[in-house]
This record gives sequence, C-alpha cells and structure tokens, in this order.
Amino acid sequence: MSQTIQYAAIPESHLAPFFVDTGDIPAETSDITVFESAVQAARWTFEGEFALAKVSKTGLDSAYIYGFYAQASRFLTGEKRPYRTDRGTFTRPHAKRSIRERGAGAMEIAFRYSRIDLKDGGFDGGILNDWSAGFNWYPTYHTKVMLNAILADLKGAMPVGIFQMRLQVAF
Repeated sequence: MSQTIQYAAIPESHLAPFFVDTGDIPAETSDITVFESAVQAARWTFEGEFALAKVSKTGLDSAYIYGFYAQASRFLTGEKRPYRTDRGTFTRPHAKRSIRERGAGAMEIAFRYSRIDLKDGGFDGGILNDWSAGFNWYPTYHTKVMLNAILADLKGAMPVGIFQMRLQVAF
C-alpha cells in the first residue's frame, strides 16, 4: 500500500485559503523536529519557533521542508503576560484597570515575521513569507479585541494585504 503525506499552510489569518501546498507526496516516513523559545523582559515578550520536516520519499532522496516565526509584543498600559509553568503557556493578562473600573483595560502591540518553505527534493509547494502587525485590547479579563494587518508574500505572486478584526469572549 502506498502512503502519502501533504503539507500546506495559510497566511497568518484564520480566514485565508491555503497559499502553499505540496500536494500528496509518496512517503515512507516523515520526521518533524521543533525548537521553540520565549523570553519576557518587563512589558516585552519575545517568542520564536522553528520546525523542520524530513520526508523520506518512496524510492527517492529525502526532502527537507521548514517553517519558522519570530514575534515581539509589548503592553502599552504596563501589564505583563502571565506564564503558567504548570501548563507551559502564556495566559491572558489582568488589566491594571479594566473598563469596569473606569480604566482603559490592557493594550498590547505585536509584530511577527513568519516563513514556510515547502520547496525541496523535486516538489514545489511554494514559499510564503508573512509580516504581521497587531493591536490587542483587553477591556476586561474575559474579553479581547484584536486588530491585525498582514502582508502575505507568496514567492512568484503579488503580495496580498489582509486586515482583520476579531472579538473574543472567554471564560
């Protein structure tokens, strides 16, 4: 029985279609290695991740595809992003003064660069670079308003500008 694997990605927008796609690759195995890190300094948070996939193709040499991102964010209103060591994740911030307390809530700016390269070993799934800028407003602990501007640059095509807004309510 023949096995296949497929890698595909969208820009940094949850509403976008796939921009890069390998299609079905005949593969015996796929090994993925991921490195990630985050550092917090006062109101700044820096995050990054690198992922490398080695695809052992049936009857052919192995192919290597990769993706990564680097991100920086800063709270403008003095908060710091809480980190849960028991879960290994950042959680939502507590505003110094929420709008319920006649304050502004917490405000954050964020910048991100990401790249995915799905081109190697005889297949061309494409190369996508994304530059993103965002503004996050946390009026209360349970609400978040996100504004994002993304420039998606697919190699060999015209860049695409994406603007989106989202309201999130979490309990």
